[in-house]
This record gives sequence, C-alpha cells and structure tokens, in this order.
Amino acid sequence: MRKKHVATDPLLDKTPPQAIEVEANLLSSIFAGKGAIGVAREWLNPEDFYKGSHKKIFAGMIEVASKQGDVDVTVLGDYLQQKGELESIGGLAYLVHLMDEVPMSLNVEEHAKIILRCSVKRFSIVKASGLIESALKDGIDLNEYLEQWRQVNSEVREKATRGPEANDFSKLSLGDLFQGSLIETPLESLNEKIMGYAPGELTIVGGNPGMGKTAFCLGQLMKTVNEGKGVIYCAAQMDERRIFTRILAQMCGLNFRKLLGGRFPKDKRGELMAAHKKIVEFSQRGLIKYHIIKDRIEFSDLVMKVENTVRKSDVEFPLLIIENLQQIDHIGMKFDSRFKRANHTINQLKPWIQVELGISTLVSSQLNRDVEDREDPQPKANDICSSEAQDLCDNIILLHRPNVFNLESSSGEVETIEENARIVAAKGVKPAIIQVRFHGESLTWLDK
Repeated sequence: MRKKHVATDPLLDKTPPQAIEVEANLLSSIFAGKGAIGVAREWLNPEDFYKGSHKKIFAGMIEVASKQGDVDVTVLGDYLQQKGELESIGGLAYLVHLMDEVPMSLNVEEHAKIILRCSVKRFSIVKASGLIESALKDGIDLNEYLEQWRQVNSEVREKATRGPEANDFSKLSLGDLFQGSLIETPLESLNEKIMGYAPGELTIVGGNPGMGKTAFCLGQLMKTVNEGKGVIYCAAQMDERRIFTRILAQMCGLNFRKLLGGRFPKDKRGELMAAHKKIVEFSQRGLIKYHIIKDRIEFSDLVMKVENTVRKSDVEFPLLIIENLQQIDHIGMKFDSRFKRANHTINQLKPWIQVELGISTLVSSQLNRDVEDREDPQPKANDICSSEAQDLCDNIILLHRPNVFNLESSSGEVETIEENARIVAAKGVKPAIIQVRFHGESLTWLDK
C-alpha cells in the first residue's frame, strides 16, 4: 500500500537563529571587564538572549550594576538566590564557570552585535508568522493588512537600529554640514523668517478652502525642481491635466481658467511653449513624481506609495508634498472633528518622516473652525491642531487673504493682484506676519 504523503514545512525543522556560545562569552566578559556591563546594556536587553538562563543572568547583572557599578559574582549569586532563580540558571557553579572562562577577546560590542542580530531575526520570524496568519484570513481588508505590515516593518527596524547614541563629531567636516542644506520656500520674505525646510522636518500649510494652499504647494514644487531637486507630489482631487495647467499658469502669469479652456494671448505662445518644454524636461529627468488622491487615502497606503517611489527611482527626493491632511484615513479609527483627525495624523506623520523617510515634508491642511465667523478671521495654529501636535511640527505656515471674506467688494471677477494678502509663520511664541501679494488669475503667491 502506497504511503500517504504528508506535507511538512521545512522551516519547522530549523533551529531559530541563536549564538549561545557568544552569549556565554559576553557574560564572561562582563565579569572580567570594568564598565563592560554599560557597553552591553547600550545594545542589548535581557530578552535578546536566546538561552533562558542567560536572560536571567543578564537581567541580574543589570540590576546589580545599577547599585554598585560593576558586577561581582558573589553579589549576583545572592541576588539570583533571593529571586529564586539561582538553581534554574545552573547554580553558583555556573556563574563561577562563566567568570573563569574569560574569552581571548573582550570585545563586548562585537559580541553584543552578534546577539542582537540573532534576536532581530527571531523577532522577525515571530512577527512574520503573524502577518502570514492575517494574510490567510478570509475577507481581510488590503489596507488593514498593509498597515499591519508597515507596523511590523517599523518595529523590526527600531529593534535592529539599537545601539549607542552617536556623539562623536570628530569625523564630521564642514562639507558634511552644508551637504544637507535647507530647501528654500518660494518666497524670499518667508525664507527670512523660517530659513527653509530641513531633512525630516514636517511643515503644515494651513488655510480655509479657496485660500491658496494648492497655489503655495505648486509654487514650492516648481521652486524646488528649478533647482534640480526631486519632488514627490501627492495631489488632492486633481488630475494630471489640471496640475499641469496650474503650473503653466504660474510660470507664465496667465489666467488659469482661460488656459484650462485652451484660451491664451497669442503673444504668450512662445513663453507657453518654453514653459511646456521645461516641465516635460523635469518629468523626463524624474524630478517630478506624483500620486493622485481621488477621494481619501489610508495612511498605510500613502506610506507604501511614497516609499515605493523613493525605492524605485534613481533620483533623490529631498521634498515630499501632501495635499489635504484631512483626506488621510486611519484603519479602524473614526473622528468626529477635523481637529482630532489632524492631531492623530500629525502624530503618525512625524515619526515616519523623521525616522524612516528623512525627507522634508509639506502637508496642506484645512482649518477646523469657522474662522470667517470670528471678528478677526486671521488663522491661528490652534485652528488646525492641538499644542501637542504643534510641537511635532517644525513649521506652521498659515495663508490669509482678507479679500476672500470681503463679499461686499466682490464683483464676480478675478482680482488681478491682491496687495493685502499675508502669510503667518505661526510656529513659535510670537507668530510672524509677512505681508505678501496674491495673483488671482495665475493663482500665485508673490513677494511684495
């Protein structure tokens, strides 16, 4: 009778990544080397050890060292005895064995790195098993699964990057300092106040609908690519044609609505052709990459799109622009106000931008209150998010055009130049008010 074939998982027969001998060598080094426990502690936690007895010994070493500096075998043995763990680790005889078996090399840091590497691999296996279980569930939402994947990826990275804080400036040259120079804003008057955007910084551009947030973001995009730097642009409810036309209007100072309808002054044809050629060239060089947010987008989906763009492109992207913070959703969460949604989204964005992405990021945001109903409609940072969320933002730029609220003087025609427009740099104790102009036809922010 033929034997029935039983499928087995080859991974189940494998021993998890471990380095028990290295663990023992590290513990021996701690007994022998003055200050060795401090070095080991910078890299490892007790749970990073594979052998159970080594976990308990290292935890005991940390406790003993916290009280008397270095680790003495007698004091450690007494501590483990009081905790009822001495016999389970092999008794005092095992501690004496570790103390006597001092390795030829006392390179604690190298031993710690090997142990950490094995620990990260075991941690990854456990987390990956959870992802596999989720993937096998019927009907699991794709965005929910991608969010789980993102969280696991973040946890593994955090564990893998453990180690001593970098505090040695001797290897940094002056050139290293200026290599990561700030990205300038599209307005010189604003540059004077905030200097620009640094890598990993989060800047919020706030304003009511129709106040000119997209105009500011597109102006920033063109300012940056004109300097030969790449930009990832996540557009809100605009297709490629509309984005392209708005950029053309800004570059040539033409009426956006007329240009969208295919009408433009004949004497501007040469300027339009040159601007068109320039934008196409930027795109061909890969300096402009964009994603269209048609309605709403899950935070995990946004993360995946941006990270895939960065990974697949040969171009470096020092700037990311995300239109409309309020369009970002979070799996399993409902918000009863823009204010709460903004607070949560900023809390999610900041660590991703600063730790994982390292790119200067501009995010436009609506205001959460009816500013126009106030006696003074000039926006404030509190109109967007809480003081705690504001602390996570490196810059808060608020756009204000009084003419938008002045309905009595509106004739239905687009005003060519608004001379009383202003930008409020709201980050800090005292907001800085910058007087600027707004070109209503081409939807462009200008210096005075």
